[in-house]
Amino acid sequence: MRYFKHFLNTLITTAVFAGFAGYATAQAPIVQAAPPIAVESAPLEPLATGPVVVELFSSQACMFCPQADAYLNTLAQRNNIIALSCHVDYFDVKQGSLAKPFCTQRQVEYSRSLRSGPKYTPQMVINGKFDAIGYKKDKVNAAIQKAAAKNIGAIKITPAKPGVFSLSMPAVTSGQYALWVAITNKPMERAIMIGKNKGQSVLYEHIVSDLISPMIWNGDVRSLNLSVTLPATKDGLAVFAQDQTSGEIVAAGQYKAAN
Repeated sequence: MRYFKHFLNTLITTAVFAGFAGYATAQAPIVQAAPPIAVESAPLEPLATGPVVVELFSSQACMFCPQADAYLNTLAQRNNIIALSCHVDYFDVKQGSLAKPFCTQRQVEYSRSLRSGPKYTPQMVINGKFDAIGYKKDKVNAAIQKAAAKNIGAIKITPAKPGVFSLSMPAVTSGQYALWVAITNKPMERAIMIGKNKGQSVLYEHIVSDLISPMIWNGDVRSLNLSVTLPATKDGLAVFAQDQTSGEIVAAGQYKAAN
């Protein structure tokens, strides 16, 4: 079965793409957060030269997610880490929600490709190949080290003109890879009004607001044009190429907007 393939266009040498994809919300029972345990303290070891994509599946309603949200913010300060926070909608607050249906669908796909069992929050997925409970720092750090050892390709993203970015794609093993574009919000602080986190004020960074997969890339060196507008509320974008069967990320890059 092929995963991570939703809106794919014919492979072209230069592609201009825009618009946002929607996904059907997975029909699944509400799953409670992972059981509470003490947050481990793990050293932040230096990474290899390749980028590492860390996706956090989180929820404002999850009692233990604020710890993982804060840890993702810390991880994002490390060289080569591309941090993405995707809030699921099957376990959520009713006011001021950050949840997106595509986040739930993406986590469902990971539960299949990683065989990680039922959905849970907070879950961190590293380069599409490893996962760990998001506040267990030693487990997350170990997964990051494993992912970094593979030294995946770096996608260079540069502004070409207003509304257009140039992508320099590296050479990777020949294959069929879904090219994903994730757009992230600028940091925001939200007070949680209901649920087990009621009364907490949490700083949310790297929140994925839009996620599209417009084409397939075969792993060859090439230049692509990406047409996308980043409003003042957006922090930047990440681009990554993902094996359609295994879900493993083989190349990635990010662009951060000026403050």
